[in-house]
Amino acid sequence: MQSYSPENLAQPAFSQNASTKPRQSNLELLRIIAMFLIVMHHFACHGLFDGFSSPLNEIMVKFMVVGGKVGVNIFVLISGYFMINSKFKLSKLLMILLQTTVYAFFIYIIFVISGGAAFDFGELVLSLLPLLNQYWFVTAYLAMYILAPYMNILIAHITRRQHISLIGFLLVLQMVIPQVFKIDLFGNSMVVWFLTLYLIATYLRKYGSESSKLLDSKIFMLIAFIASYALMAALNCAFNIVQYDTRDILCVLSAITLFCLFRKINIKSNKFINIVASSTLGIYLIHDNNFIRGWLWPKLINCPSLAYNNLFALYAPLICIAVFVVCAIIELIRKYLIEKPLFKGVNRLLEKRRSKKLNE
Repeated sequence: MQSYSPENLAQPAFSQNASTKPRQSNLELLRIIAMFLIVMHHFACHGLFDGFSSPLNEIMVKFMVVGGKVGVNIFVLISGYFMINSKFKLSKLLMILLQTTVYAFFIYIIFVISGGAAFDFGELVLSLLPLLNQYWFVTAYLAMYILAPYMNILIAHITRRQHISLIGFLLVLQMVIPQVFKIDLFGNSMVVWFLTLYLIATYLRKYGSESSKLLDSKIFMLIAFIASYALMAALNCAFNIVQYDTRDILCVLSAITLFCLFRKINIKSNKFINIVASSTLGIYLIHDNNFIRGWLWPKLINCPSLAYNNLFALYAPLICIAVFVVCAIIELIRKYLIEKPLFKGVNRLLEKRRSKKLNE
């Protein structure tokens, strides 16, 4: 019988078999970086900035805002990269649902008790069904997650040329046609986009080294990432784009090049990196909760006033680091003080029932 533990459940729902060697920490470090990009994006998006004391402060915000969608794409690429060689586990899917619901419910209760929100029965119900009104990423991710075994069957039965053709076809439908003709054939479906990223990640896993030597060049990938990210920030400053769509070509290039760079970096399994990486979903669930978001950035941190501080360019990343660290600590406390003892008890109970049946 499968043994449940927070260490196992912290990994993506399609995890490597226990018999495989420990996962290297290069992509786990990238997972941390991706979440930090997302935190900075939320700082810039939800800070309700109404002006700045200097052009440097405004440029800083526009630089930070473009990274969020890059971080989202990176998360999905990492998941797809591992899912292709992994088995679906219902227990982990259910744990993500439980984790999401627990945070949504208890954050709502805390806000009601503290006077930060008025009690409303409809809000209470929605806090128990958080995928209906918040956490769009979890909703799309779990849909991809459920469809991944079927995607793997498809990938196993198509040729390399068919694989790359399918990716190209989907990219044209979701990136070229919406940009050129202003027609969104999939209604901005994040599920379809996540499945497209899944195909890209699995192609890199299967054929990456064979496709092009440039994919293995760390220097080229680093330069390509810096160039694409800097161009996004520059265009944002020049044309006030505010934020990029996950399907924007520069956003996709930034994510893929950074992913390919870290894919080739050799970092042996590092316990600290892996533990921090295991908290990234919790960091998202806490800081981007509907109630937390409206309180954290404009009220607690008071971003609108902060924008007029001459040290804003220094304070902004430090605040994002502080939010990241505090949320990570909360998540790890939940994991090791609540989840771990709970599942140890569940394991013992299941083992006793299994032993009893075997002895009958």
